[in-house]
Amino acid sequence: MTHSSTYPNVREISSIVPVILRELARLRAAREIPQDAFVKKLNRLTEEELSPRNLDLVVQDLCGGRTRFIIEDRLRHAALQVIDYGGVQGNRGDKSASLA
Repeated sequence: MTHSSTYPNVREISSIVPVILRELARLRAAREIPQDAFVKKLNRLTEEELSPRNLDLVVQDLCGGRTRFIIEDRLRHAALQVIDYGGVQGNRGDKSASLA
């Protein structure tokens, strides 16, 4: 039985989602994007890419300018992917884990 047949409204997370999330976190950490624009872009990403797949986005601000994004499956109430952005230093602190 495949994941999609068990949960027909849940599909794979588009590969562009982690890329966009990391870039938005980088821009915010570098103060190149205002907070309201950051939130607006996250809402648009959620509406266009995640909600149709029954997924939610949780954003956690961590110490040291780090940001954690958790993509959750609404049907299973479980995290599918966690993306940590390490701050202004760039990719050295980036981590991504798929939990599906």
